[in-house]
Amino acid sequence: MIYDVSTTVSPDMETYPGDPVFEIEKLRSGKSHISKITLCTHSGTHIDAPAHFFENGLTIDKIPAENFICEVEVTSSENFTASSGVIFKNYFEMNEAFAKNIVSRKIKIVGCDKLSIGDDSVHKILLGAGVIIIEMLDLSAVTDGFYKMTALPLKISGADGAPARVILEDL
Repeated sequence: MIYDVSTTVSPDMETYPGDPVFEIEKLRSGKSHISKITLCTHSGTHIDAPAHFFENGLTIDKIPAENFICEVEVTSSENFTASSGVIFKNYFEMNEAFAKNIVSRKIKIVGCDKLSIGDDSVHKILLGAGVIIIEMLDLSAVTDGFYKMTALPLKISGADGAPARVILEDL
């Protein structure tokens, strides 16, 4: 089974305090309907790039696509056995010690179903070690277990992050 765990980008979605809100304007181009959108690079389900916290960090378009596809463990607790990626359901706020544990275990992707994985220090630990962060996942239809994940951010030149469509597939 395939699960779309992306939140729908809409004007009424939850946003991080102070971030720009999503706007959509319906337009015409000749006989075609088009839309102009305004959104934050961290709108809805999104992926943080190292450039989010580091001046010379990798931007979202420079992260190889293969880094966004891996096996992940979805877990409702702080305990996990995954070796490549872990997604926390009913998420607790990660602290520095836990972020360092993620890095020491060589986890390459970490995700959660909240606006933020943790404070600035947590982001710096994870992103500084090359761990990809995915935030604002919709895990309501997913049970704890192992899945193949494909999480593809928009390939925006020079961006510190990008909205993403994320799917989980039963193994």
